[in-house]
Amino acid sequence: MEDMEETLQAEETAIPEEEEEDVIVLPKSLVINVAIAVVFLILGSVLGVVISPLIRSESAPAPQPTAVAGQPAQPTPIPARLDNVSADDDPFIGPEDAPVTIIEFSDFR
Repeated sequence: MEDMEETLQAEETAIPEEEEEDVIVLPKSLVINVAIAVVFLILGSVLGVVISPLIRSESAPAPQPTAVAGQPAQPTPIPARLDNVSADDDPFIGPEDAPVTIIEFSDFR
């Protein structure tokens, strides 16, 4: 019996009680998926920085209007008034005698 007591005392002194620590367990698949996402994010950013200047420099410039027989190109004049549009029975907002009337055409198909 004394041997058992000595053995128990020896075990208690040999293995000190450890303080419990907070442990977070992450599944291996989650770590792998996050690592893959980070790699693709970095790869996409690097490729975007490298390729975007190449794409911008290769884009064609906007076509310039050409002059006819040495004359400068003139823009098409905007008509001051459209006489073939009527706003007689259409719904409106604001006073009837407003100085400006805006008519919107739209197709809902």
